[in-house]
Amino acid sequence: MIIGSQGMLGSAVLRALPHAESLDKKDIDITKRNRVLQKISSFRPDIIINCAAYTQVDKAEKERELCYEVNCKGARHLAEAAKKVGAILIHISTDYVFDGNEKDGYNEDAKTNPINFYGRTKADGEKEITKILDTYYIIRTSWLFGKGGKNFVDTIKEKCLRDKNLAIVDDQKGSPTYTEDLASFIGEVCKNMNNYPFGIYHITNKGTCTWLTFAKEIKKMIKAKCAIKKITSAELQAPAKRPSHSILRNNKAKPLRSWKDALKAYLEESS
Repeated sequence: MIIGSQGMLGSAVLRALPHAESLDKKDIDITKRNRVLQKISSFRPDIIINCAAYTQVDKAEKERELCYEVNCKGARHLAEAAKKVGAILIHISTDYVFDGNEKDGYNEDAKTNPINFYGRTKADGEKEITKILDTYYIIRTSWLFGKGGKNFVDTIKEKCLRDKNLAIVDDQKGSPTYTEDLASFIGEVCKNMNNYPFGIYHITNKGTCTWLTFAKEIKKMIKAKCAIKKITSAELQAPAKRPSHSILRNNKAKPLRSWKDALKAYLEESS
């Protein structure tokens, strides 16, 4: 069963697992405990894949209650429901559970230390799951792009093709991840669980870059002529602080293809 099946990642997971039951926010409000328990009990799935999340990092600094309800309490309610029906929970988390101080990146067992409210709610959601369940997969990922949702690639592409001058930060480093590739991994886990011990996984496309490098690669691939200027995070003055190095090191699973190859595939598929 896929929760959040109409979002950017959830819709990709549904394409990878087309026969799965799927629920979106009109079908299930994960912030309401009793409704979650009732709904999951009525379906009795073997696996619950939670792609539902509050992901607006800057807005989260103001909409704290809503962000916490979805990302922390929602995760707890789904874990409780999974335990009740004997289901396995696959929960999607984020690189923003880390502070960004480790320049070489973070292993799966690294201590979380979020520096913005969104990251805190995701870290707290992870803790709730691990307290309730033994049969879980927490899949941390980063810098998602793909069809069916607002993302960095589409924004840069649109602005570049309108010949807008762009200012992009060059002091945040991470790994872009194509939703179709992440969804394929999730599908693989569902079909071959014996190959994947329960626990935390770090799954991104291979390689790292800054947002500036990412933007320049998009510009190059779409053959745009827009000017892209380098700025710092301090100059951008976003409401939420971002980690400077949120690189997720994958020590448990076969690496996905490179982010450049994934980007090329997405641009070709969406053109």
